[in-house]
Amino acid sequence: MVQIINAKDKSGKNILTKDGEAVVNVKFTAGDEFIPYSNSLIERNAQKDDGTRITVHTLKCIIKDHNNEQPVFVTLTPAQGNTIKKKLADGVILSENLFQAYEYSDKDNISRVGIGFKPKPIANKTFSDFN
Repeated sequence: MVQIINAKDKSGKNILTKDGEAVVNVKFTAGDEFIPYSNSLIERNAQKDDGTRITVHTLKCIIKDHNNEQPVFVTLTPAQGNTIKKKLADGVILSENLFQAYEYSDKDNISRVGIGFKPKPIANKTFSDFN
């Protein structure tokens, strides 16, 4: 199931909306299935505590079995953001595809979560298919 983390400011306090509700960061975990809500990726520049600038990618999507299928904003890792950007550059219409989060090991053997198209099951062939 998705990972939900309260968003905090630099001093460690929870960030609240105008209505006083806590702002949350939603992150994928392995096995999550989702459909992007639109055909766009939200990018914003942020500054880390050490002064370096990074690009934060966010995707508005509907996650299966989460929050009655209401759209949520999911914070992507840099690699996940690049995956979505490549799909957009290839002309893929994101909102017409089912995606899935999966677990993999990187080159340093650290467990990571990636995202990609959910594989479609392919029916096994029978001997009659070859006649």
